[in-house]
Amino acid sequence: MLREILGEMLARLPALEVIANEGLESNPAAVLRKCRPDALIMGRPDCDHIQLDRLVRASPATRIVHLSSDGRTAVVYEPNALPLTIERPSIEDLVGIMTATGSETAE
Repeated sequence: MLREILGEMLARLPALEVIANEGLESNPAAVLRKCRPDALIMGRPDCDHIQLDRLVRASPATRIVHLSSDGRTAVVYEPNALPLTIERPSIEDLVGIMTATGSETAE
C-alpha cells in the first residue's frame, strides 16, 4: 500500500517520470540496464541482498530505496555513499529521497 501511495505522489511531480514496469518484478536488473532510472523503490519481499547487489551492478548511478514490508524502515543505497537507514519514513521523507540530487540523502 505504501508503494502505491508513494507512486501516486511521485507521479504528480512534473520533474519526475514514474516508470511502472512489469519486468521489474521478474527481472529488475534487465529493466535497470535498459531504463537507467535515477531512483528505484523496491520492497523487501521483492528484493534480497543478492538481488540488490545485481541491481547496483546493473545501474550503478541509480539510487535504490529498499522498503521493509511493513513500511517502518527504508534503506537508501546511493552511488559512492554508505547505505542510509531511515526508521519510520514518512511519505514526505520518501518523496524527498526520490527527488534528491547527487548524494544529498547521505548527508
